[in-house]
Amino acid sequence: MPLRTAVLAPFLALLVTACSDGTAEHAAVSQARSAAPAEAPATRPATATTPRLHVQPPAPAPPPFAARALGVLANGAAALPAPPEPAEDGEPDIEEEKPTEEPRELGGYLLSPEFRWFLRYPRVDPAVQFSCGSTFRRDESTLLALLDRADDEDAVVALAALLHVRAPRGVEAQWRALCRLQLLHGDDPLWSETLAALRRPFTPQAIDAALAATPPEGRYDEARAIEWSARAAGVTRHRGALPRLVELSRGEHLDTSLAAERSLEDFPGPEGDAALAACLVGWRYDAYVRAGRALAERNGDLVRATLSTADVPADAQREVGLLLAGLRDPAAVPHLCASVGKAAIVDGKMFDAIEQLATAEQLALVDALPATVRDTQRERAERVVAAVRARLGL
Repeated sequence: MPLRTAVLAPFLALLVTACSDGTAEHAAVSQARSAAPAEAPATRPATATTPRLHVQPPAPAPPPFAARALGVLANGAAALPAPPEPAEDGEPDIEEEKPTEEPRELGGYLLSPEFRWFLRYPRVDPAVQFSCGSTFRRDESTLLALLDRADDEDAVVALAALLHVRAPRGVEAQWRALCRLQLLHGDDPLWSETLAALRRPFTPQAIDAALAATPPEGRYDEARAIEWSARAAGVTRHRGALPRLVELSRGEHLDTSLAAERSLEDFPGPEGDAALAACLVGWRYDAYVRAGRALAERNGDLVRATLSTADVPADAQREVGLLLAGLRDPAAVPHLCASVGKAAIVDGKMFDAIEQLATAEQLALVDALPATVRDTQRERAERVVAAVRARLGL
């Protein structure tokens, strides 16, 4: 036997014995376990299932500027601190508005008593100035200036005020300010609620709802809400409102009619041209005059085609004649000849157009001018007759 085997032999014998004994013991234990009754597997004690509740944390309170803007938009002066005592007659104790070169000082205006009075007694200009005169609304002008020249937190309160009172003159400035604020702060959660509320009056749904109202019966009565929405439809290019805008532009209420016509000018292309043409033949002064002038700059051929088949009222002949004369169309001459005798200030322009545009077929109308015009116009009419005949070689 080799030496290594001789040395390891006793240890190998012991290992074999141990393994044999272990195997036997393991077999005995296995047999005993198989004979014993099976134990029920251990189970976890039953517990009531508690549903998980996903509780939304309360929304953070809006910052002071946002809360103020939302309050002014919804409630006007009621959202501001308590005012001073009113004058004895109960009316605002404010000095009479006077035109100035600049709006009032911007600093502190939103904290002034005048701001509260403006919200309670808004004095604003219409969307479109009708007369040749002009007015200056101090508080309205200050708020419009704040839209562009103030801190954004002041601008948003000024915008809320103008929207609350539905100030029609500055609708375009209001929309521009809202777009600017949206661009700068649209992703800021502190601004989101306020911007959404300010944007709501400009939505098509809100505009359509406001335009569905009937304007006041009185031609000069105030109608800020519908007038503001008529301009908002144009400023936001809400094409769905075009039929209603045409209808309002031909209506009796002056400020609404002019606001609607101005918005028709905001729509480019054939749709806008057709809407202006429809306003033109509505013969509502002076929306039809403005519509005709705007359309003449965009589509003179459509003006000619529209008027060639239109039944022009007698009180519209002067404006129609001047409109066609601006297009160098001889069709102007019959309208000018029929109305120049009743015209003042612009009658010189009308005589000039007759002299330049009259054709041989229209000579009878020209020859009759000295007998149909006023005495103060007769000499000029005779000169026109002579000039037309000379031009035609007669």
